[in-house]
Amino acid sequence: KVAAAEKSSAEAAERLEKAAEEKKAELRRAQKKLEKERAALAGASQTDKAAVDAEIDALRATVERVKRAGEEKHAKSLEKQAAMRAKLEAQEARIKELEAAVAAAEQAQLQKTPWWPRPPPDDEDDDEPPEEPPEEPPEERPARDDRRVRDDAPEPPPWRVVRDGIKERVFPDGKREVVYKNGTTKIVDQDSVVVNFANGDVKKTHSATGRVVYFYADARTTHTTDPVNQVEIFEFPNGQVERHKKDGSKDIRFPDGTRKFVDPDGRSQTRFPDGVVVSSSSASDP
Repeated sequence: KVAAAEKSSAEAAERLEKAAEEKKAELRRAQKKLEKERAALAGASQTDKAAVDAEIDALRATVERVKRAGEEKHAKSLEKQAAMRAKLEAQEARIKELEAAVAAAEQAQLQKTPWWPRPPPDDEDDDEPPEEPPEEPPEERPARDDRRVRDDAPEPPPWRVVRDGIKERVFPDGKREVVYKNGTTKIVDQDSVVVNFANGDVKKTHSATGRVVYFYADARTTHTTDPVNQVEIFEFPNGQVERHKKDGSKDIRFPDGTRKFVDPDGRSQTRFPDGVVVSSSSASDP
């Protein structure tokens, strides 16, 4: 848009200069005509001279009128150029404001949420409680395994005390449930391992793919690590979703519909809902 506006302004200035040159040429022709008529009237009678003077005055008035019209046209053209320049400056300022807002939002979110990959968890020792999760945040929230027991459902197996404060039970289908003394529970079946921490965090590991989904209860943020597709996904409570690939590229979707793409070399492109697209050549560019 800026380039198009500059081109339009340059074309308008060129047309204005061309019109001014034409007016100057017209004035020169008129002056030459006046000089010829003065020379022809030098030997004319007094009556003819008066008529010629009147005609000369009329020509002068015409020239003055044409000159004033050209000056007014030139002034209007300058006003239009100034208005276009002010509009372009306002658009540039708006783009900078949007870029600054996006950068600030990203920085604030990065300060709250760790983006580094989390290693897939090792199988916890049934005799020891899982390590308490960090208080800091990361697609789907893994559901707590709190299934309602139907009236016709078989009785659950009895609990067996494994150690002081730790107990477990094994279901006929092979599923194991362990309860630790700090309130943490672990449910292991053939498809996944689900750990419900005492602070409300939930961690689910898919056995076949190694996919780990961790829900941070306090931050209401979900962090998914997908080793198969080599991508990490962060879902924030405000609706922002980020996909971080192993090569360093990112796809960030903001709640207002803005979308930002970051290449591994640091170049980025931000697409706003109103259609404005802002590109940066490196991570240090605004």
